[in-house]
This record gives sequence, C-alpha cells and structure tokens, in this order.
Amino acid sequence: MFVVAVTESEAAGPSRRLAAIDVAKGIAILAMVVYHFSWDL
Repeated sequence: MFVVAVTESEAAGPSRRLAAIDVAKGIAILAMVVYHFSWDL
C-alpha cells in the first residue's frame, strides 16, 4: 500500500481528468464484464 501526501489546495482544486479517458475506461470495463459473462452462458 502506498501513502501519498496531498496538500489541501490539491485536494480541493479543480479536477484535471479527461472525460475521454474516463469514457474509454468505462467502455473497457463494460466490455470486460460482457465478455466474462458470455462465458457463463
């Protein structure tokens, strides 16, 4: 386990996440769930 020190201004600041990356991760997770579920049919 890692401990990362975060200052209060970093924690409260605006998020610098890219929506496209989050969408791609969501699609990948959904595809993985569908793929693994299909083996159980």
